[in-house]
Amino acid sequence: MIRWFIVFIMLILCININAQKHNIEHFIINIDSLIENKKYCLAIKMLDEIESECISSNNNRLIASFYFKKAISLYLSQSYRECIPLFEKAYNFFEKSKDLNTEYLECFTNIGNAYLEIGYNESNAIKFYRKGLIKSFSMEENSFVYDKRATIIYNIGKIYAENEEPYMSIECLNELNYITSQYSQTYIEALLDVIIEKLSHSALTLNMNSQFVDSVLYYDQILEI
Repeated sequence: MIRWFIVFIMLILCININAQKHNIEHFIINIDSLIENKKYCLAIKMLDEIESECISSNNNRLIASFYFKKAISLYLSQSYRECIPLFEKAYNFFEKSKDLNTEYLECFTNIGNAYLEIGYNESNAIKFYRKGLIKSFSMEENSFVYDKRATIIYNIGKIYAENEEPYMSIECLNELNYITSQYSQTYIEALLDVIIEKLSHSALTLNMNSQFVDSVLYYDQILEI
C-alpha cells in the first residue's frame, strides 16, 4: 500500500513538473508577439520574472531561447552593450542543445551589428560575422542560411570598403556572386557603390595633393571591378 502511495506521489510530481516546464516554454513563445509589436521593455520585464526558472532548467534549448529573446529585446531597444553577452550565452546553449536554428545564426550577426552600433569596433564585428559565416556551413542548407551568408559577406565587405581596404572588399564582392540568395544582386550593387565611392574619393584626394601616379592606381582599381 505504501509503495503504491509513493508511486502516486511521484506521478503527481512528474505531472506538475511537466506542466510547469510546458508553461514556461509557452510563456517564452508568447514573448515573440511582444517583440513583434515592439513592446521590448515589457518583454524584458516578463523575461526577468522567469529568469531563475529558465536558467535553472536542464533544458539547454529552453535556456538558449530565454537568452536569445532577452538579447534581441535589448538589441532592438538599442541597448547594444547589454545584449552582446546574452547573445553569446544564447549561441553557447544552442550548441549544447544541438539545435542550430535560425536564432542560433542570428546571434552572431546581431553581435556583429551591435559592435558596429557601439562604434569603433569593426574588428570585433568582423570577428563575429566571420564566425557566423563559418557556423552557417554546419547548418541545413536553405534559403534563410543563404540569405544570412549574403548579408554577412556584404557587411564585412562594407566595413573593408569604408576603411579603404579595396582588395578585401572586392574579395567579398566576388564571394557574393557564388551565393544563391534573393539578396545577392542587391548586395552586389550596394557594395559596388560603396567601393567605387571610396576609391573615387581616395583618387580625388591624391589628385588634389598632386600625387598623380598614386591616384592613377586607384582609378585603375575602379576600372578592374
